[in-house]
Amino acid sequence: MINFEDFPDYPDWSDHWVNLLSSFASIEEINHTDELKSQVRELILNYDRRVWNSYRSGSMEDISYEDKYFQLAYLFRYYPLYANTLSYINGEESYEHNIDVLDDCFVNLKNATGLDKQKIKINISIFGGGSAPEAYAITKMICAKLRSGLWNFEYKLSECELHFSIFDKDDWNIGRIHTKKLLRDFEKELELDLRGINGFEKLRIIFEEKKFNIKSDTPNFSEKQDFMIFQFCLTEFRDLIGPEKLTNFIEQMSDFLNQGGKLVLLERSHYSTPKDFFGLFEETSKLELLFNSGPIAQLAQNYSEIPSFVMSAYSESGINLPKFNRFEYFIFKQESTKAKIQDTVYADNNIEVEETINETNIDYSHVRIPNIETGDKISVDGFGKGTVLKRVEKNANIQVYFDQKGIVGFSIPYPKISIIKKWWEHIDPNPYNPDPFNNEEK
Repeated sequence: MINFEDFPDYPDWSDHWVNLLSSFASIEEINHTDELKSQVRELILNYDRRVWNSYRSGSMEDISYEDKYFQLAYLFRYYPLYANTLSYINGEESYEHNIDVLDDCFVNLKNATGLDKQKIKINISIFGGGSAPEAYAITKMICAKLRSGLWNFEYKLSECELHFSIFDKDDWNIGRIHTKKLLRDFEKELELDLRGINGFEKLRIIFEEKKFNIKSDTPNFSEKQDFMIFQFCLTEFRDLIGPEKLTNFIEQMSDFLNQGGKLVLLERSHYSTPKDFFGLFEETSKLELLFNSGPIAQLAQNYSEIPSFVMSAYSESGINLPKFNRFEYFIFKQESTKAKIQDTVYADNNIEVEETINETNIDYSHVRIPNIETGDKISVDGFGKGTVLKRVEKNANIQVYFDQKGIVGFSIPYPKISIIKKWWEHIDPNPYNPDPFNNEEK
């Protein structure tokens, strides 16, 4: 049994890395710290580069996610990023538009079933689910909600059931061992924390795994769905069946949404992002469009929270782990009422915007405005080097993350900004560059 506290930097590790290394040690039956270091290094040096390259080239010729070591390499590189994405989105929409999609779901269900009902069931389907980090993210958020006044103390719930339907062409048995263990831990922790408080008894999680091929399968549901999520699979689906068939498929699936149910379309913001599909679906869908984010660069993890021996292995491999997750998303609602959403300036739910710099009395007619995009590394006089998290075109604002100062907003044009490195040079290097293996972060 490995005692992680033997590692000097253990107090700085994030929960994600504690959980990942615990799962890895269990799967590989590792009992000693030196053995753990050695096998983590071997995994990264032998498998990570191929996972990284296939993910950016769009070619799966060199890897197979039926192989447990490719699954493990994927978990190490991407799980900490993708397990944070949905909570980031919900936090952003709560801040910008005062809409918490989980609270909205809860209220819809309570209104439909009656406030005298003390049990609630939430149906969530995830397409292209892989290791299902979305299930972890949603469960973590809902556990926090069940500890809140609205979900438990006000309505005095006795039971909450989460029913996940995971669709993917691969089994992902190893990756899902990790996720299912985390879900079981949530069930146990919540029961210990809340059992008997206001009559609450348990959180029940159903994790239903379904083989699914977008080219041949059309799923059916026995119950209406509250959330339908397509996360980081839409580019692959579009390439397999084309934008028209993908639009028809997702529109057909959305017929299984409850009134008020949410469809979440989420994809990496990259050269290959299926803009043709997004445009066609937005134009033709009967669903109400709630949010269209545009490109976002999320600060998903800091290097200080990653174990030093893991970082050393990635440095040796030549491809560091990413800090930022660059993506964009659409959220649609199964409801006929149309509501206009106003653009507002973004602020991360966990990091306050210190100030917005707007020098309104300066003549900018002579200033050359750089083509700033989310994810770009820039230099700002008086602030140093930072990474652009979001650009709001309507308000001509950008939000920039600085390691020492946090998030600062700037109005554009601003005369003291220069681009150091474009997003595709460090967050998501173009696999067709002459040197496709540049570090993601330097």
